Amino acid sequence: HDIPTLMDCVELTDEEGAPFSLRDARGKVVCLTFFYTHCMHTCPGQMRKLLAVQEALADRLGPELLMVAVSLDFARDDGPALREYGVRLGAKRGGWKLLHGTRAELVPMLQRYGVAFGLPEVIRPTSQIGHSALIVAVDREGRRAQDFYGTDYPDAALTARVRELLDE
Repeated sequence: HDIPTLMDCVELTDEEGAPFSLRDARGKVVCLTFFYTHCMHTCPGQMRKLLAVQEALADRLGPELLMVAVSLDFARDDGPALREYGVRLGAKRGGWKLLHGTRAELVPMLQRYGVAFGLPEVIRPTSQIGHSALIVAVDREGRRAQDFYGTDYPDAALTARVRELLDE
């Protein structure tokens, strides 16, 4: 699937309150994932994978490489919550987009990407949101190059694939 086609109709909001769509990242390699800040299961492992890529390819993060993390928590993860999470995480400014949207925006996008999820109608303070652990490596043309499921693969596998895409 061509990711810009999938994302063109979905414009989410970044942690600074600005609109963002993957078409805005055309020309860069993107690591796309789905998470939420209150997650205690797979999300911390997914973020560690992205931080390993950030560390290994620090000189290319921003100008050539972008980490895009879409929050599934439409109730709790607003701009300020995502900004604070990014700081806590150690996400390098300019190299990451932490996105949020409404339930109505998120559901069709998750379906298009084939992300299994249990997104409740109402999110309560203690809610956990079940979802697939997925990082999608996207090439500079916006094509879905490779899917990385779970967190049991070595960090070096994701980093190597991203480096290949950067060097194409």
